[in-house]
Formats: sequence, C-alpha cells, structure tokens
Amino acid sequence: MVPDDTVLLTGLPSLLARTVCTELVQSDPRTRVHAIVRSRHSKEVDALLRNLAPDQRKRVNVVDGDASAIDFGLSGAEFKALAREVTRIHHCAQLSHLAVDIKGAERVNVGAAREALEFANTCTRLSALVFHSTAYVSGNRSGLVREDAVKPFATSWKKRPRAPRR
Repeated sequence: MVPDDTVLLTGLPSLLARTVCTELVQSDPRTRVHAIVRSRHSKEVDALLRNLAPDQRKRVNVVDGDASAIDFGLSGAEFKALAREVTRIHHCAQLSHLAVDIKGAERVNVGAAREALEFANTCTRLSALVFHSTAYVSGNRSGLVREDAVKPFATSWKKRPRAPRR
C-alpha cells in the first residue's frame, strides 16, 4: 500500500462497502477513506463508525453525496478537491436484490458506475479503480457456461430487453 493512501468508497452502508471500509482502515494506519453516502443512510453509517476503533474512525470521512448523481452530487470544488487527493477508488455502490425495479437498478448499477469512471478520469494521483461487480454466477458449473444455457431468475431484469453493448 502506498503511503498516504486515500480511498474513495461508494456503496455505504451496504454489507460489501462496510466490509471494504473496515478492512481498509484496519489493514493500514496510513489509509484514509472518503465515503460517498446519501444523507438518508447517515444513521447506519454512524453506527458502523462507532464500531471502529477511535484511530480508525478518525480516518473515515463521510461525504454527503450520491454515487449515481452527476459528480456524486458534490459541488465542483468538492469534486475537484477529492480528485486531487484520491489514490484508489473502491466502487461498491450497487443494487443487486432480486426484487429491484429496473429504473432504480439502472440508476445505481449503470449511473454510479459511469460516475465512478468519470471521477477516475479526473483523479491526478489514482493508482487503482477497484470495481466490485454486481455479476453473479449460477450454480457450481465449471468451464464455459453460455448465457443462454442458464435459466434466468424470475426478476424484473428478465422483462427488460437487452441494452446494446458499446
């Protein structure tokens, strides 16, 4: 890990993002985390922070924003300041439960991914973008498994026509 590692984290308070945040601050005392958190989740995030040791807690900065909003919902000055400081991004924002509506899933799973990529392109010290995928594997098969050979779950995703790939 590089000295003065500064991580931007999306997805709190999800289990994945909580786990990543905890691991980041426990594994290296030089790591700082800026967590983009929607204000409606602030109580859950505060509870997570209370469970961290004081020296770990003080290295997590909760930033009021939205991972799927343009520039994470931050002001231009806030966005640029983060971009100058961040050395790594852990993008954990995702909606993956089976009952999610298509618009919400697209807003988060596609929109937030786009915002993370755009932010990464503006970072001047970035060494890594870690993209925690929403992809799931079906069954315990090995080798090549074609998409048309897997029975889809009965979700709203099944009703959606496939988006063109770029």
